[in-house]
Formats: sequence, structure tokens, C-alpha cells
Amino acid sequence: MANNVTPLPVELHAAASRAVDDALAELASMPATARYQVDLERFGTPEKALKAVAMRARDAQALLEAAKDIVKQEGK
Repeated sequence: MANNVTPLPVELHAAASRAVDDALAELASMPATARYQVDLERFGTPEKALKAVAMRARDAQALLEAAKDIVKQEGK
């Protein structure tokens, strides 16, 4: 008989986060010109491509800072 155990949300989040981390690490290893070209194709103009990467940077920094705060609180 199969064991139908539903993963916890934290487990699902961890698995998805690892997949995102892996994809971002691979993306970071690619030439900046290729990453720019993709944003240019996706967003249509150099200005929109720059805005997109700036938004990703802002979001990543905010996530990083929030996670650092959580880790610091858990360490108390």
C-alpha cells in the first residue's frame, strides 16, 4: 500500500528554493551579454531591460536582508 504523505509547506518551499538557487547559479555563470540579450528580448527596450534587472536586484536584496534578520533572531 502506498504511503500518501503530503509534504509540509516548508518542505515544498525548500525544494522550490533549491531549484531557484540552482537556476540562478547557472545563470550567473553565463556571460553578462547573454543575460542582457534575454532581458532585452523579454522586455523590449534597453530601459525596460535595465528596470527588470534593477527590480530583481532589489527583490533579491530585500529577501536576503529579511532572511538574515530571521537567522539573527533564531540565533538569540
